[in-house]
Amino acid sequence: MRQVIAETGRIAGRPVPHGTGARRPGDSPRLVGDIAKVKDALGWTPTRDLAVQIEDTLRWRRAMPR
Repeated sequence: MRQVIAETGRIAGRPVPHGTGARRPGDSPRLVGDIAKVKDALGWTPTRDLAVQIEDTLRWRRAMPR
């Protein structure tokens, strides 16, 4: 999540408000975004990197009426 928050802030040109707190019951102790298993099992590879995905999402969100 830290990477996503940092990259979103960089692309948006301003810090992303966020907070951290104690782990809640049931939360995973560690999360890793790794495509190795899906690549091996399905032969799938992403066509867009994280920055492009965030740019697309921000462009879509900014176009939405409030």
